[in-house]
Amino acid sequence: MAQVYIVAGGPGDPELVTVKGRKIIENADIIFTSFRFFPTEMLAGKKADCTVLEHFDSTYDEKLEIIRDGVRAGKTIAYVNMGDPCLYGMINGLTDRLEKAGIEYEIIPGVSAFNASCAIIKKQMTGLGLPNTAVCGTYRDTPDAEGYLKKIASLGASVALFMSVEEMALVCSSFLTYYPPGTPVAVVSKASQPNQKIVIGDLQSMPQRLKETDVNDGLILIGDFINKEFDYEIEKQFMQQKKAETEARGEK
Repeated sequence: MAQVYIVAGGPGDPELVTVKGRKIIENADIIFTSFRFFPTEMLAGKKADCTVLEHFDSTYDEKLEIIRDGVRAGKTIAYVNMGDPCLYGMINGLTDRLEKAGIEYEIIPGVSAFNASCAIIKKQMTGLGLPNTAVCGTYRDTPDAEGYLKKIASLGASVALFMSVEEMALVCSSFLTYYPPGTPVAVVSKASQPNQKIVIGDLQSMPQRLKETDVNDGLILIGDFINKEFDYEIEKQFMQQKKAETEARGEK
């Protein structure tokens, strides 16, 4: 049975941590987290004698030694990661070391910022009358940011861009190569947190609209899914097709 858990902390709302993740946080003896990104309420319910360590105060090798000692002492250790650990969670440096050290661990999945942002604006990225492809990306750590963004834009998908708000002008100009100027854009900052902010515009207007606000971080959503009117005719055709398929199989 694992003693080490990599837990999805979600986008910021403590209630968006999964039930399993919450139980691990409440029973952990040692917690690694980032005070810079997490509200203190995230760790509500933790044990009084739980040791909470700042993620950025130690290297992964130093974390591994702390984890080794904790495992030998029979302690439960939680590495609480913002969003979902498997999407921009940067956990490979830890999981690779754990595996090579023969330390059993479990990853607890959760809600990513793109899930929360779409829920906040009450839209889905794929569906009837919408692209059947949704892309999550970031220009960060790419040698050719403009080329990378244009490559994503060329897919014609619904897009969620992480860690890219500071380059909004570059993002919009790159997407304008393939998308119409009126293509909707939404920026959701601090999704699900009390100080959450939403800015809505389009590829042509968003750089200026963002300058007129105090929003300087968050998730960028791009695509017609943001304001496309629902197509009841497509829905009717879809349901008729499914009914015909069911009847062909002899099902009721």
